Amino acid sequence: MYETMVAYNMTEHIYGHAFDPPEDTMGYTRVLTPSRRPYKTSDGYICVLVYTDPQWKVFWQEAGRPELTDDPRFVNLGARSNNIEELYRIAGECFAQRSTAEWISVLERLEIPYAKIATLEDLLDDQHLSDIDFFKKAIHPTEGKIVMPDIPVRFSRTPANIDRLQPGFGEHGREILREAGLNENEIDQALSKPKKQGGKL
Repeated sequence: MYETMVAYNMTEHIYGHAFDPPEDTMGYTRVLTPSRRPYKTSDGYICVLVYTDPQWKVFWQEAGRPELTDDPRFVNLGARSNNIEELYRIAGECFAQRSTAEWISVLERLEIPYAKIATLEDLLDDQHLSDIDFFKKAIHPTEGKIVMPDIPVRFSRTPANIDRLQPGFGEHGREILREAGLNENEIDQALSKPKKQGGKL
């Protein structure tokens, strides 16, 4: 797990240290800039990836900032990379002027990748999760009706299923101790309740 996370992050963040000797610092500046985050709209948040030159040109037009189309700071990928904080800051100002739904309509038309930021409550009504029956309902023997997320990874040949509900306190203690190699007498002693002495345990 540790190696996976290091590899995932260092693919970009090794940055200038990808060369020997290093040619720059570590940390991918486009990702680390403070304004690289979901954009706030007038009623929520949205993730947007305006990336190519044509995408930025149509975005500036749609956002009501046509003068930025030929701005030397943002005219191509190299220029945008050198002015990334200002780029994201101005884009953020634009996104704040409209609702999430309005921007979704615009971004669909412009073919610019986006994703609405869901609240925790939104997830319970998410269309995709509903379609795959992700949230499972069950009757727990002591807790009553419960709702829980499904196993997220699905394999065709070895499907996983939730075949056991959350255990009660100590419910499987005897079973676990038996698997650990204790005999029944040792298990009885281990599970016996301590006697009270002088009003204290």
